[in-house]
Amino acid sequence: MEHAARNLLTQQRGEDHTDAAKVADTPAVQTVLGGRTLRAVSIRDMSAHHVNTLIRVPGIVVNASRSTPKAQEVCIRCTNCGDLKVLPVAPGFGTFTMPRTCMAMRPSEEMGG
Repeated sequence: MEHAARNLLTQQRGEDHTDAAKVADTPAVQTVLGGRTLRAVSIRDMSAHHVNTLIRVPGIVVNASRSTPKAQEVCIRCTNCGDLKVLPVAPGFGTFTMPRTCMAMRPSEEMGG
C-alpha cells in the first residue's frame, strides 16, 4: 500500500511514476485508512474468516511482524500400510496433534470394538 501511495505522490509532483529511481527518491509515506463503517474486532475474536478482509482492531500497535500461514487441512500417510487421510486442523492458535497409531488399523467404532 505504501508503494502505491508513493507512486501517487510521484504522479502528483508531475514526475514519471514508472521510473523506479524517482519513486525511490520520494520520501516514505504513511498510509492511514479512514472510515467508521468498519466494525471493531477484538484480537481474541479474530479467526480464519477475517483473512483477506479489511477489519478495524482497537488498540495501539507496539510491534509488527509478518504473519505466518497455518494449514487448514493436513494430509498424512501411514509409513506401514500407506493409508492416506486428510484431517482438518482446528481454527485459532492451537496446534495439530499427529495420531499415534494408523487410523486404518484402529478397530472401527461401528463394529462395537
